Amino acid sequence: MPLIKGLFFDLDGTLVNTYEADYLAYRDAIAEITGVQIKQEDFYRTNGMVMRNKLAILTPKLNESDYPKVAAGKKRHYPKYLDHTKVNKSLIHLLLSQSQHMITALITTASKDNAELVLKHHKLKSYFEFCVYGSEVKTHKPNPESYLLALDRAGLKADEVIAFEDSKSGVTAATRAGISVIPIKSS
Repeated sequence: MPLIKGLFFDLDGTLVNTYEADYLAYRDAIAEITGVQIKQEDFYRTNGMVMRNKLAILTPKLNESDYPKVAAGKKRHYPKYLDHTKVNKSLIHLLLSQSQHMITALITTASKDNAELVLKHHKLKSYFEFCVYGSEVKTHKPNPESYLLALDRAGLKADEVIAFEDSKSGVTAATRAGISVIPIKSS
């Protein structure tokens, strides 16, 4: 087995549990447009999905032309809920202890703005050599594009990396890229 030279971390639900903050921000944004309050349990069933798919399930009567308004509202509300995010202490310890010895990267479907808000809030950005954000790929997880891009940026082969993922789509994406995955249970 080759030497492990890189650790790739998913953000939402893996490194940092952002689900409550995401829910609250989406809840407020959707309510502003539709007047309807989405239920938390319904929202959690869409974890790991990109916004377009999430909204199609949560608000099927919402016109797709309103999706950018929801996105803008979510972006506006999200910062006030950052205190509702919680780090995965074990993974943070691993990240901090290995970032000087291995290539560490963040691979997320989140937008750069949201991801960087979370990273800044928890003072984590400096521990990553680079980040791959959702806006940098054409096809999101479970497609392996984000992981293939990360391998290219890191200059590593798939068997030299371990990925940490919490969602089925994330595990599938990393696996399809040939990367070994340690599944993380969201807290």
